[in-house]
Amino acid sequence: MLIHTQLIVGELEVANMQNFPSRREDNYFTLEKIFSSSGIVHFQVEFNGKKQIMMTKIAFLLSVYGNPIQANYFIEQALCYEGSYVFIHIDKKNRNLQHEIYHDNRVIILPKNIDVSWGSYSQIQAYNYMFRYAREYGEFDYYSLNSGNDLFIRPINEFIDFVQQTNQYAYYNCEPLPKSYWQYRGGFGRIELYWPKIFLKRYSDRHILRYLRTIYGTLYHYHLLPSRKLPTDIQFFGGNDWFTISNECVKEMIEYIDSTDYDNVFEHSYIGTEIYYVTLFEKLKKSRSVINNNNLRFVDWKPRGQKRNSGSPNILTMECLPDIIESKRFFGRKFDYRFDNEVVQYFVNL
Repeated sequence: MLIHTQLIVGELEVANMQNFPSRREDNYFTLEKIFSSSGIVHFQVEFNGKKQIMMTKIAFLLSVYGNPIQANYFIEQALCYEGSYVFIHIDKKNRNLQHEIYHDNRVIILPKNIDVSWGSYSQIQAYNYMFRYAREYGEFDYYSLNSGNDLFIRPINEFIDFVQQTNQYAYYNCEPLPKSYWQYRGGFGRIELYWPKIFLKRYSDRHILRYLRTIYGTLYHYHLLPSRKLPTDIQFFGGNDWFTISNECVKEMIEYIDSTDYDNVFEHSYIGTEIYYVTLFEKLKKSRSVINNNNLRFVDWKPRGQKRNSGSPNILTMECLPDIIESKRFFGRKFDYRFDNEVVQYFVNL
């Protein structure tokens, strides 16, 4: 039974669990607000003499490409809350990793393994597969898209309490295109230009194909390559491709994808995930409340002397700890115990 964070009991509508009266009696049942040992609000329903605890249900959708030990740290953190389920998609190139994933009846490894290439439409296909699978498994109040390099950087009960109190349609960050600091006409080149598959891989900064990809995009920028015509009824946005969204948002997103040609825009895109989802959220939200300037995740881009590609954030270390804590976000990425196990253990043992 799905219990949303917005409840209607008799003639009383409650948009915030914290504001719900401690006890509500109806002609048919009694609804009583109770608190778990961690302080999270649950409800106890008594119907025909039987009592049942109802809680906010969260589906964590975990995209795993490698490093199962790191992914297991996040899984164990998520399972600390009894209303959490973790759905895991493992890249086809590493499908044998499923035997190294933490086993629990609330951990579901998806049966299909999509061959995911960085920056390509296959990323969108994998994410959409996770949303569809999780929703068919059983409806959840919220769905959170995370990577295998994420960790909770605050106790999970604080995250649950936050979504219960704020009760938003979606949590993400975005800006309308063109974005001043994005290449190729502020990001429009990612979807207007036809990108050959050979460019849709993560290359080192000095790799010849990375140079050729930059030249290709620059030719588009100066109108020396043809571009596709985009739908005129959609305003495009750019942002981060990690987010937390409500059950209502997932339902409407899937319905929109299935009833339109929206995906056609992205089949030959470059890093289209950073446009695809936030554009959908902005289009579908209508008058509903969203937080679109905070996706609840901390990512570090400061120059810290790490050897990394220019388009990749830092791996989080103990040096980042003051910034992580000050951010007050709920998730952090990227973590890697092989790079800095001290900071990983710091957050694993919250």
